[in-house]
Amino acid sequence: MLNILKKFKIIIIFSLITIGIIPFSLYKPAETEKVAVITSIGIDKNNEEIELSANVIVPNSGASGGSGGGGDGTVKTVSAKGNDITSAFSNLTLILGKMPGLSHCDSIVLNKNLFEENVTKYLDYFVRTNNLTSNATVIVAENKASEIIETSAAQKDLRAVSLSEVLTLSDEYSIASNSNVDSFYTNYFSAAGACVLPVLTAGESNKPSGQTKENSQNTSAQSSKTENLQNSEESNLQSSSTPKSGAGGGSEGGLNSSSSSGSNSSSSSGSDSSSGGSEPSTQSSQTQSESGSGAPQKIVKNEGKAVVVKNGKIVYDLPGVEVQGLNLISSTTKKGHIKIEDVTNDFFENATLNFEIFNKDVKTMGYFINGFPIFNFKFNLVLKLEEVSMNNFNIEAMKIAHNFVTGEIKEKINESVQKSISELINSSKKNKTDTFKVYDYFYKYHNTEWLNFIKSLEDKDDYLNYVTFTCDIKSQGKI
Repeated sequence: MLNILKKFKIIIIFSLITIGIIPFSLYKPAETEKVAVITSIGIDKNNEEIELSANVIVPNSGASGGSGGGGDGTVKTVSAKGNDITSAFSNLTLILGKMPGLSHCDSIVLNKNLFEENVTKYLDYFVRTNNLTSNATVIVAENKASEIIETSAAQKDLRAVSLSEVLTLSDEYSIASNSNVDSFYTNYFSAAGACVLPVLTAGESNKPSGQTKENSQNTSAQSSKTENLQNSEESNLQSSSTPKSGAGGGSEGGLNSSSSSGSNSSSSSGSDSSSGGSEPSTQSSQTQSESGSGAPQKIVKNEGKAVVVKNGKIVYDLPGVEVQGLNLISSTTKKGHIKIEDVTNDFFENATLNFEIFNKDVKTMGYFINGFPIFNFKFNLVLKLEEVSMNNFNIEAMKIAHNFVTGEIKEKINESVQKSISELINSSKKNKTDTFKVYDYFYKYHNTEWLNFIKSLEDKDDYLNYVTFTCDIKSQGKI
């Protein structure tokens, strides 16, 4: 008997372990019965209360069809309030009946008004919890963060639920690609203390973010009333008055400058129900005609906006020309566009040209002259003519296999690049925001000279005004 046990001891031990594990595995409840999987978090502040809005995955069998689950969707937005983030999460736990699981949370959306004070007090919970990875993207909401969260849940058929996927192209096309919690705190505790965060808005895809929902509804109401009036006038001539459906449909230059909801798709259709008569139904049918079958009324929009944050507070909003400048100096951004106007040569007459940045290489270099720092940007741009706008075309202007980046065009391109970077430098100096990482560069590569330079300043936070920026640009056309 002992010989048999010795001979088959491994098999016997394995069998005993299996016999012990199988019953436990069969009757073990699913992890989703105890933990709610949260994909994104929004934070708003009303008076002294914190409001959390969370997109929660609701698992189902998917028998009703559709991608990822039933026809009513697999993502729901749940909200809870509290005096701080911890108490808001506690109340969210009570509402869900489960523990909030943040291991799949890929984005934290912060209301812009949170940056009126040091925003780190609202991010502290996420740094200390071991429930969240440091890869969660920090995003600024132009208005309410809850609106971004709800809209992202409602547009699951249009795009993946992940809010960070709205910023997927940031690495090549826009700024603030590395805006996760880890990089935010790295910049926060750096000597410069500044970083750039992306701004997202929620709205209709065919309307600018500046147009408010109320204006949109008023416009719809006026359109509805006008249509009803026309229909009532036509009813004298027609036996049936049916509302009409909506229509379908290389040189060098220098720079020396000193509650719970599953969908939001019906948010506006019933907003004017108090107007009486047949207006709501007319507006509803018009909205359905214009929006199309199954299309959400609102989407999360990335319009290339960004804010500069220093010491946890928003210092200023980046205007378009400075966003372009920041994109140009970014080492990760490889794509973009350069527009020049009033071009007249053998090919064009008073033309506006749009060039695509087909490829870009940017390098930075710093050195000291007479005790003062010089910071140089060196660009190598490969450009492709993408669009021409002018009154009279000629056959020469239609040539595709031609290098147009020469002469006056090349000079205008270099001037455009210098202008974008110059305005960014001037704003950075004015607001004392080192978005170029000048301090980090000199501290790393010219430590002794840089520290002596900083000690010589009365206002050590104003060092950018004593840095001379230069720019070398080499541009060529792609045939």
